Amino acid sequence: MSSQKHSTLHVRRSQEPEPQDEWTQGVIARLPADLEAQARTLKAFVRSRKLRSASDLLRGLFAYVYTTHSFAEVGMWSVLIGLADLSDTAWRKHLQQASAWLQWLLQELLAMTTCLSPWSVRGGLRRILLIDGTHWKCVGRSGMVLRVHTAFDLLAGRLTQVKVTDTYEGEKLEVFDLQPGDLVVTDRANGLRTRIAFVRSKLAEIIVRISPSRFPMETERGEPIDLVAWLKSLNAKAGAIRSREVWISIAKLRIKLRLVVVRLSEQQQEKAERKAKRKASKDQCKLQASTLYYAGWVLVVTTLPQEHWNDQQIMLLYQARWHIELLFKRIKQLLSLHTLQCKTLLTAKATITILAASMGLAGRREYAGAPGNA
Repeated sequence: MSSQKHSTLHVRRSQEPEPQDEWTQGVIARLPADLEAQARTLKAFVRSRKLRSASDLLRGLFAYVYTTHSFAEVGMWSVLIGLADLSDTAWRKHLQQASAWLQWLLQELLAMTTCLSPWSVRGGLRRILLIDGTHWKCVGRSGMVLRVHTAFDLLAGRLTQVKVTDTYEGEKLEVFDLQPGDLVVTDRANGLRTRIAFVRSKLAEIIVRISPSRFPMETERGEPIDLVAWLKSLNAKAGAIRSREVWISIAKLRIKLRLVVVRLSEQQQEKAERKAKRKASKDQCKLQASTLYYAGWVLVVTTLPQEHWNDQQIMLLYQARWHIELLFKRIKQLLSLHTLQCKTLLTAKATITILAASMGLAGRREYAGAPGNA
């Protein structure tokens, strides 16, 4: 078997030298300079009897994610190209041990593409983070369900944070590393008073869509707001944008917000009403008249000041959140191609981290529009 293997490798190397050159020039040249040192520090590359370098390890892990679809296949592939003679079990252990190193690599690749836009300086913002979450079920009868929490910087056109958790940790803003000067743009899953209080505690701003039934609001005097009555008093036509000041109370804290609303078109309203009716039927609960009326509106609240951001700009920023949906679509496409077969959370985290790192390495910008459009 040994002579056959060396013969195969000899033919492969003599006939197809390009893949190694492509890997060296297209990937290794763009990796952090301390890749090898960090691999040893973070215990991803401890024993080097079979693998020559950490970059070879990374190449094998990329192959597992994108082409081979199984550890047995990556073992055969790595032998054929002369990368390493490792069993499927050894490759699986390498992936699991590389989790911390891959997380470090992801953060480094994201940091390497950082760029500040003059547009953010205008409003005193450092980053505009489009935040959302999705879930993914591994194949198999008892496949685990993973939740991927993602933050996308609209200004820089890049991922900034990716967190992978099991299904027991729900979608929430607390998993993200928010910094002063950030603006969080997110959907109704985070439309809770506790989430807004968390964002403000980080000296960051937020734009978030709300469900009125889960988001009680008050006047400055602390009186409850009859939201349906206020919306009806606007006599707003389709596309009209209106706003007002509101307050929320959480623990002993009161936070002043701006409620910005948009009246949907008749077609959009009918679609939203059908969705609300389907949900009520699925949940086997009675649909409230107020819930049906709210279906004709988009309601968001923000901490951004009126003097810097008018109502139209707030809604444009919220609409930009759909860019994150394109990102999730891309991630799901990659996962579908791979058919995620992980049986442990550690393996699944490492696999999804590789996917995110490869996207950061490619420096893709097709998920975000030009910042000036907002």
